[in-house]
Amino acid sequence: MTHSSHTQDRAAFLDTLPPEARTAFTRLGTRCRYVAGDVLIHEGDHAQELLVLHEGLVKVTARLDRDRVWLMDIRVAGDLVGEVAAMGCGPRSATVTACGDVIATVVPRDELEPFLRLGGGK
Repeated sequence: MTHSSHTQDRAAFLDTLPPEARTAFTRLGTRCRYVAGDVLIHEGDHAQELLVLHEGLVKVTARLDRDRVWLMDIRVAGDLVGEVAAMGCGPRSATVTACGDVIATVVPRDELEPFLRLGGGK
């Protein structure tokens, strides 16, 4: 996993979609609110959903061993988290925790797959 904090040369995921696909994508899933310390994704879970962050930021961590945790990434509004597991590529590889108030849309795999098969809502 690479560092994903936004820089001036990197656009938010939703901003990369054509208008029609963006509109269709924003109709997917359920919008949820989280507070500081809430875990959005648990490392090792087999859930197959992705989250689109709309507000706030989260930290992405993974266990190195029983006592050590590695900070892998910080994700911000506009980013996706959980996309690898949402595509059925195995259990969650990291834990995602809210670092303050976060608003995100949870998109289950059964809603994501038809969207992708139809070419992003075309």
